[in-house]
Amino acid sequence: MLNFPIADSLPFGDLLEEKELKIADSVPISNAYIESQYIGRTLRHHIAIKQDMFRDTSVKDKHVFLASAEKEFKQFCQMYPNSNVHWLERDQSGKLLWQQSQGSLATLRRYIDTESSHTYTADDLEELLQQAQDQRVMLISDTAGMGKSTVLTHLSKQIKQKFQAKWLGRIDLNYHTDALQTLKTENIDKEKAIEFVSVKLLKLKSGLEIELFQQCCEQKKKVRRVIMLNSFDEISRFYEKTLIHLLQALRQITVEQLWDTTRPHLREDLEDKLQQLAYTLEPFSEENQVEFLTKFWRLKDSFTEPEGKEGEVEKGKV
Repeated sequence: MLNFPIADSLPFGDLLEEKELKIADSVPISNAYIESQYIGRTLRHHIAIKQDMFRDTSVKDKHVFLASAEKEFKQFCQMYPNSNVHWLERDQSGKLLWQQSQGSLATLRRYIDTESSHTYTADDLEELLQQAQDQRVMLISDTAGMGKSTVLTHLSKQIKQKFQAKWLGRIDLNYHTDALQTLKTENIDKEKAIEFVSVKLLKLKSGLEIELFQQCCEQKKKVRRVIMLNSFDEISRFYEKTLIHLLQALRQITVEQLWDTTRPHLREDLEDKLQQLAYTLEPFSEENQVEFLTKFWRLKDSFTEPEGKEGEVEKGKV
């Protein structure tokens, strides 16, 4: 007889009574997020690389390897596991586009074409989510107040609406400094990362929830699980190395997507450690500002309606 440990955690009484099983709590909503006031944002990704990179001394001296196809990239990574390898592929127009890297991105950054970028508007959600699935790691880096937390909350809601079967966890790190303190003295390997996220951050209940989460993490194929970490930059620098080690360990588990937000001063370090180029947010245009103020004042008016209609719209309700 086959042994399935997860079966021991199933609430058979509830199943016999045909009760609905709830796995984990609902995804939290950022305090700054009001759906009725949300303005669609544009994400920008600089992945075009200048041709001059082929003439770089490090490339010529074989300290940095450039691959033109995925197969070649994997071969270089196997042959030179401790070297920096970058996969660059030409699009139909002949433009050189970054695809993937192993090691430091320092040399690559010198040749990023800042005049060229790929943008994802609110209408390009499907394309952005496909990119997230292909890349697995998504970094959003921008200055304080640009709306990183709000965008992450909005994206989490969109993902849950479109893909209800995905297990999505969005974690505001600045609420978990006590838990991070206990992690500082630990050796953060894959198993420790799974335990820490499931118990300390997602606060899954013992039994079915934890058993299911941990078994999903151990699957060889990517399971439909999305983890979003917010406010990386807002917690004390005291936890920076701990969080970077945690993120690196999370890359090793079978998570479908790993999202993280940060400010520019940590961007390059995270890009190197996670081997992904970050996205940035387009500032509000004049049109965006007008749209936001219009929505804001309409919401404000709903609180001051006469004849006892105050509070018709609950602030923050989504």
